[in-house]
Amino acid sequence: MESGEYGGKLFDALLRCSTEPVLLTLPEGRILRANPAACTLLGRSENELRALGRQGLVVPTPALATLLSERDTHAHARGEVLFRRPDGSSFPTELTSTIVHGHDGEAMTLVVFRDVTEQRRLEAELRSSEVLFRAAFHTLPDAVTLTDQSTGYFEVVNDGARTVTGYEAHEMLGQSSNSLGLWSDDDRAAFVAHLQRDGSVRDFPTHLRRKDGSVIDVVLSARPVVVGGRSLMLTVTRDVSLQRAAERARDDLAAQLLHSQKMEAVGQLAGGIAHDFNNLLTVILSCCELLRERLVEPTERDDLEEIRRAGERAADLTRQLLTFARRQSTRRQRVDLNELVEGSEKMLRRLLGEDLQLAVRAQPALPPISADRAQMEQVVLNLAVNARDAMSAGGHLTLETAAVVLDEAGAAPFPGAAPGAYVRLAVVDDGVGMPRAVQERAFEPFFTTKPVGKGTGLGLATVHGIVAQTDGFIRIESEEGRGTRIEMLFPIVPNATEERVREPSTARDTGRETVLFVEDEPQVREVIARYLRAAGYRVLVASTGRAALEVAARTEHIDLVVSDVVMPEMSGPEMLGHLRAHRPQLRALFISGYPREALHLVGSDTELLWKPFTPSALLTRLRAALDAPRAHV
Repeated sequence: MESGEYGGKLFDALLRCSTEPVLLTLPEGRILRANPAACTLLGRSENELRALGRQGLVVPTPALATLLSERDTHAHARGEVLFRRPDGSSFPTELTSTIVHGHDGEAMTLVVFRDVTEQRRLEAELRSSEVLFRAAFHTLPDAVTLTDQSTGYFEVVNDGARTVTGYEAHEMLGQSSNSLGLWSDDDRAAFVAHLQRDGSVRDFPTHLRRKDGSVIDVVLSARPVVVGGRSLMLTVTRDVSLQRAAERARDDLAAQLLHSQKMEAVGQLAGGIAHDFNNLLTVILSCCELLRERLVEPTERDDLEEIRRAGERAADLTRQLLTFARRQSTRRQRVDLNELVEGSEKMLRRLLGEDLQLAVRAQPALPPISADRAQMEQVVLNLAVNARDAMSAGGHLTLETAAVVLDEAGAAPFPGAAPGAYVRLAVVDDGVGMPRAVQERAFEPFFTTKPVGKGTGLGLATVHGIVAQTDGFIRIESEEGRGTRIEMLFPIVPNATEERVREPSTARDTGRETVLFVEDEPQVREVIARYLRAAGYRVLVASTGRAALEVAARTEHIDLVVSDVVMPEMSGPEMLGHLRAHRPQLRALFISGYPREALHLVGSDTELLWKPFTPSALLTRLRAALDAPRAHV
């Protein structure tokens, strides 16, 4: 067998055995041979393929023209060619065309191709996924970065990194978080320790320093990844500054609410205790006055005077408790805080002594506020005394006044305050300051850090009560070793009205009239009834409002009702209403240990006598009520 014939048979065998589609053609496109794989892929027999040739099988495209030109030039070319199916559709192939020569020297073309339809579909999907990934990658508000684990340099950063860090992408690439100063050393050490321990990090809370120097709250999530054989770190940094600010604001509001509720509860307790003490002190002071009229020995009278003074001091304490509980009666008037501070300056200098320097910084032409002047003087005095005790080694005390207009941010530090116009009073010292724990309890009654016997713990509590009763707001700023600043805000009330002050009566204190005395506290009822009878009055007593109505039903004539305001079953004003339904001209004098509740129940123009009182004070007010014209009853 000649070598040419042998080679031809070998070539035929290779064509039949090849799994790749193969065509043997002439350079101009006529098909000479097609192997089974080619027939199967193209959906035609070898004879059909010979009849069609390249022109009937291949879709003419610029890529085809380029491939043929390159093959003719270099005897070999590779590219993408579209083949037609019998149904007219086309599909892409990756094709290699090589010019070969037969044993007779004739030029032929060996064409090897394969279907790349599925490959192109996957590539298209991959490109689509990549487009979507890039869009998502750069749309994320979080900072997403890839860093080289060996160098720490940023390799890839998204657009969110610019928003979070303030750096442009080109400023970050090739740099590290350390060189940019994004994290503190302590935060970085804690993050790395967490990463080494767990292999990844999720929502690690820390702080990030932005390009402009501002520091924001962020959470970090990180995981090592391998890309192209390189060890990288994928990190997601989320800005949670707004969330943390909202959480802090929520926590502050919750703390303010809790403090307000606690102060209200303590205030209710203090008010209740003060009421009970007022009843007891009324009995003590009344008995002192009764005994003083009987005692003749000077030593005995001296002992009794000590009891009376102790009772008066106790009465002062109950008034402070009532002020803290916002149940003390007030006499509102127009108060110029500049005038009040300047009027107190001389007294304060004597109080502070030579070691302390007092300065007053008053804004001129301060608008007035509506307040009880005596109570505002007590506020200044209490705060000055508190500041003095905090500066045992000397220091500076400053009183500041100013008219301010606060927006929401300015009003926020004052619990309950709304934006608006206020007069601000501040008392500032450079004393020892208060730790946080003391600040949180500073306004509680009886809470004190002073040695035993050096304070009652009611100074700041009384200030808090007066400020609240004046519709004002208060806050403390203090730092240990730096001093304390206490600021108060008071609403500006240009047309504040002054309460009418009743002139004390100069009438005689005894009488023969019939008085109905209604009091639910037995000791008060007994002592006062005895004193009124000794003064010449005919006294009818009742322990409740209903009992008083029964007594009145059996009595033809009553000149005056003296009654407690707050009583079980029926209040004093409610009882008086029933009595006046049948006795319209009946006069009345109310007594109460709950001044604020009493004013609410009976009205500010009604005769009221606050407990504790002495019998002589009661006789004076009782006589004035009896002698007053009917129109004023």
